[in-house]
Formats: sequence, C-alpha cells, structure tokens
Amino acid sequence: MIDRMVIMSNKALIISYVYPPAPGGGRPRLMRITKALKNAGFEPVVITVKQAISRGADPAILEEVKNLAQIERTESLDPKRLAYVVFSLKKSPAKNTIPQFQQKGFFKRLWKAFSKFRNWLLVPDEYIGFVPFATARAIKLIRKEKPSIIITSTSPHSVQLAGLILKKLFKIPWLVDFRDAWARHPYYFYPTRFHRWLSAKMEKWVINNADLVLFAYGLENAKSVY
Repeated sequence: MIDRMVIMSNKALIISYVYPPAPGGGRPRLMRITKALKNAGFEPVVITVKQAISRGADPAILEEVKNLAQIERTESLDPKRLAYVVFSLKKSPAKNTIPQFQQKGFFKRLWKAFSKFRNWLLVPDEYIGFVPFATARAIKLIRKEKPSIIITSTSPHSVQLAGLILKKLFKIPWLVDFRDAWARHPYYFYPTRFHRWLSAKMEKWVINNADLVLFAYGLENAKSVY
C-alpha cells in the first residue's frame, strides 16, 4: 500500500500526452492552464510524452514553457512514439512528420494494418501505452514533490486512467479536464457496442472519482455521462 501524502506543497501535477511544443488544438488550452496555475501561486510540474511523430510542432514555444513549468517527459508504447524511435534509429528525415511516415513502403502498410485494428485491440485508445510510464513517473514525483492537486487533460482519454489510479493511491484532489468528448465522441469509431460500453464505463469511473471536472465542449453535451 502506498503511503498517502499528509503535508502538501504548492506544486501542481499536470498529466497530458499533448503538451508544447507538440501541435494540436489542446496546446493553447494547456498553456493557459499552466499560466493560470503559475499566476495562482502554484509551481506546475508536467508529465508528458517524449518526442513523437507529429504535425506542426513548434520548438520556439518550448522556451516559454520551460519558464512556466518543470517538464518531465516519459517513454510510451503508443504508435507515434514508437514510429519516432524507429525513424531516429534509421536517421530518416521523415521521423518528425506523419505524412512522410505514412508514405514509406513497409511502414505505410504497417500503419494501414494498425489503423484497421487499433480500435478493436486498444481501449480506450491507441495511447494506452503511455499510461504505465506516466503513472510510474507520477508516483515518483508525488512522493518527492507532494503536489496539492493533480490535473489530467485529454484527449487522448487513456491518460485519465493514470489520474484515476493516482487518485485511488494518494487521495490528492484531482481535476479532470476534457478537451474532447469521450464515449460519445461523434467521430470516434467503436467497432462494437461492447467497445463503446467499456469506454463509457471508464468515463463514468473517472468522473465519479474526480473532485472537479471541466468540459471544453459544453455541459449540455456532457450530461449523459453522469
């Protein structure tokens, strides 16, 4: 049994697969959350993934982030991180971009095969391979830094499972931030009713255990998950 923290610090732990300089619509939101925490007197500590295949990463923004937060980057067994590692070993110029990666002979066929079966095999999403690494790093940081709050921001929604585990272990106040819908996402393909049911079940576990939930897409669209 892991010891629960008694004395908390002014540290705030943020866990998100997407974080600057990575691209995506979530980047500005995460920057605002980090700045808001800093302005409120917290010292943000961020757990995110190491460099992965991506579109439009902005290295220039990294210096700004470094001044706002302590950033901890972990490994992951998700396809984008693994593809980056493979191309780094090959010293391929395509290692930073998704389009070139998808157009490379064998890797194109491999990516198509994975894309076909990923929704069947990986629940709630293909980034579940980030969760063990993020959770292990978070446990180490919580013991050392003793944060007074944990924030998990998604998608990918598998990250919320790391927050759920940490909540059960340490009982630290937990803020769940949904940048996108989860089980009822209109464009996410669930191959069977069971897959959708399991994702919905996970979503309810997360919401029922969170101390505060933020919905970027509106409360009306989120009511069905309660």
